[in-house]
Amino acid sequence: MADNIPTLCWIADGTGYIVWYNARWHQYCGTTPEAMEGWGWQAVHHPETLPTVMERWINAIAVGESFEMTFPLRGADGVFRPFLTRVHPLYNDSGAVIRWFGTNAEISDQIAAEEALRIERDRSRGVLENMAEGFLLLDKDFRILDINAEGLKLEARPITQIVGQTHWDAWPGSEHTELGEFYKRVMATRRRGEIDHHYVWPDGREAWLEARAFPSGDGLAVFYRDVSDRKIAEMRLRDSEARFRTVAETMPGFVWTADDAGQLDYTSPNWHTYSGTTPDASNGQGWANFVHPEDQAGVFEQWGASVARGTPYEVEFRLRRADGVYRWWLARARPVSDAGRTIWIGTCTDLNDIIAAREFLARSSEELQHTVEARTQERDRIWRMVPDLLMTGTLDGRILSVNPAWKQSLGHDEEKLLGTPFWEFIHPASYVDSERAVEKMRGGEIARHENRVVTADGDYRWFDWVSTPVGEVFYAVARDITDDKLMQGELEHAQEALRQSQKMEAVGQLTGGIAHDFNNMLAVVIGSLDLLSRRMGSEDARSRRYVDAAADGARRAAVLTQRLLAFSRQQPLQPETIDINRLVANMSDLLRHSLGTDVRLETVLAGGLWRTHVDPNQLENVILNLGVNARDAMPGGGRLTIETQNGHLDMRYATAHIGVPAGQYVVIAVTDTGTGMPPEVIAKAFDPFFTTKQVGKGTGLGLSQVYGFVKQSGGHVKIYSEPGEGTTVKIYLPRLIGAADEVEAKIGSSEIPEGYHDELILVVEDELAVRQLSVDALTELGYRVVEADGAAAGLRLLDAHPDIMLLFTDIVMPDINGAKLAEEARRRRPGLRVLFTTGYTRNAIVHNGVLDSGVDLISKPFTIEELAAKVREVLDAPVDVSDAAD
Repeated sequence: MADNIPTLCWIADGTGYIVWYNARWHQYCGTTPEAMEGWGWQAVHHPETLPTVMERWINAIAVGESFEMTFPLRGADGVFRPFLTRVHPLYNDSGAVIRWFGTNAEISDQIAAEEALRIERDRSRGVLENMAEGFLLLDKDFRILDINAEGLKLEARPITQIVGQTHWDAWPGSEHTELGEFYKRVMATRRRGEIDHHYVWPDGREAWLEARAFPSGDGLAVFYRDVSDRKIAEMRLRDSEARFRTVAETMPGFVWTADDAGQLDYTSPNWHTYSGTTPDASNGQGWANFVHPEDQAGVFEQWGASVARGTPYEVEFRLRRADGVYRWWLARARPVSDAGRTIWIGTCTDLNDIIAAREFLARSSEELQHTVEARTQERDRIWRMVPDLLMTGTLDGRILSVNPAWKQSLGHDEEKLLGTPFWEFIHPASYVDSERAVEKMRGGEIARHENRVVTADGDYRWFDWVSTPVGEVFYAVARDITDDKLMQGELEHAQEALRQSQKMEAVGQLTGGIAHDFNNMLAVVIGSLDLLSRRMGSEDARSRRYVDAAADGARRAAVLTQRLLAFSRQQPLQPETIDINRLVANMSDLLRHSLGTDVRLETVLAGGLWRTHVDPNQLENVILNLGVNARDAMPGGGRLTIETQNGHLDMRYATAHIGVPAGQYVVIAVTDTGTGMPPEVIAKAFDPFFTTKQVGKGTGLGLSQVYGFVKQSGGHVKIYSEPGEGTTVKIYLPRLIGAADEVEAKIGSSEIPEGYHDELILVVEDELAVRQLSVDALTELGYRVVEADGAAAGLRLLDAHPDIMLLFTDIVMPDINGAKLAEEARRRRPGLRVLFTTGYTRNAIVHNGVLDSGVDLISKPFTIEELAAKVREVLDAPVDVSDAAD
């Protein structure tokens, strides 16, 4: 039976030695059983595959397992054909392999079919890969099985992120979109379908896709392509048609379209309203029924001529209104090519009023001409007289026309401007803003911007422009805002001046507080050194030298503190009506001595100089300070000029400088030919402790003292300087209106006045050290003294000692200050003499740094000589009981 099997069969022993072949084997190979027994089978194997066959055969025998493989066998005709060989072991009862049974089945037809299938698949793949459309193959679960090259190009991502995933995983969120529902519908109905879909790719790109889906097996074959350009064109066409219809429906006349034969295919709603007909009745040649019989021949003749030449159509004729009345209309049309055919787009404009106007013109042409000329003149008058700049220009930058304001405002002749690029008249710094404005107009928007325009003499002025585009030209009007810009700059300057003023005020308050404490300490130091000096003998020269050195240092510290008070505007001033010219003249010798021989001093004193009301001693210190500063700025020598003059600061200047009242001033200008100052140094020059001098060469308080004194006196100080060009410091002191003759300063005696033992003085001071010093000093001068540490104790002593002649009190004390104490003391003891002392003047007896009338004050720190003179002055003055209680 095995001999009748068409398959080649054989049996081998346990070693692989073949012991039997079926008849089909010998028939195919053309051999005999004797020739093929044993290992003779190798003769019909192909030499190239035999080693592989032997290796597989030996391995199978070794492990006793079935195997199969494909290899060629030579037939009786000498041709090698492919066979699929399967070999299985045969076992005995004990499980040992005793035989091997093999079959060889020819597979030539199968291989040929597979090759044909492969070729067909390759051909199909080639078609898919060269398609201009994307291709997707989906299974029944919408899993992506394949995608072609165009699909990958559209996807713009690797195939590994697509194939093998479901459609919804590859495009998250698409399952419930219009596209997802489309795929599901095709899958469910097994009918092809098409869809245009607005799609967003995973990388954010937007596109319109045209997708066609076909059932394929139990899945889908999907072809898709990007039709964004077509969709955009369609949308633009729809928008264009919508705009056309909007324009057509909103125009006051009629809009229509027709073919070459004059057949209307569209008429706007206004025509139907006018004619009282419907589109069906009007379109085609129906419109001709509404043309006046006298005008029909001319209408059709002109239409035929325009169609023949392809030129615009224009004709005037009468059309019948719904009520039967004819009115004149102007029809215009132009041919437009559309997909190989010609469409005429036309309008009809109501000419009835114009025709009537023509008839009127025919009857009264002279009068109408006069009216037109008058209106033209009015328009031209507006163009000429408007003060703003008017201009027309092209969007590529050329000036087409300008009004006379260009000549009036900028000095440019019209001939120079016309045809010239307007960039030539703009400041380079304004190019960017101007270019942005032009770009905005190119986009059809009204633009507003500011820029600077050059004048004929080379200066620049600021203008605020408003420009409106109309096609390729624009119309612009510009307002001169130069003064506004200047005011804005002045406002910013004023704000900066205010910040500077606030800073100086804050620093002044700080320095005033510090100076108060310093003065209390220095009062103790200076007073103690004076008392010690009076008790020392002349034989101890070294000790006296030490005391003198300490006293000199203390006095210098007192001067430094006085400068701090001057800057903070808290020094007590004793203003007088003075002649500045006389004061400067009297200072000449002192200034020359201070300046040295390398600096030449010049004074320029104005005639008719106004009087002013200031403290002469402090003013002398200010002028001396400025002179010394000028000397230091001229290390190689130079010229110092002191000039006086009358001056006036107007409201504009006062507005720009915070805290400076407008009005008349006496001006002192101190000018040197030194090194000058840059702007950043000028900005800090009045700051306390700021100096450009080397360490040890200056305290930085000289100009601060000048600033404080001038401000305290109600004046103004200004520095004018440039590096290498010298410096001028101008001091403005308020003019005194109705001033009396100046009072000459009294020259006091150099002797120290002493007191009498019957003169009793009450000292009130909360600082123990200062109080003790004052008591010791007055006792040293010969006075009797009682002391109190505050106002309450002082009043009790005043009541207990009716012979007290002088109240010597500090002003700044806790609970009750010295001013309140003096007021209560004089209420109890009318005519009581009072002498105040303080190191800080912001209090009740000093207003704006000036002592109240009738108030006596000695500032801390003071020497015994100064205290002796002041006490004697107060005690010897006439008694004033005007403040006594009733």
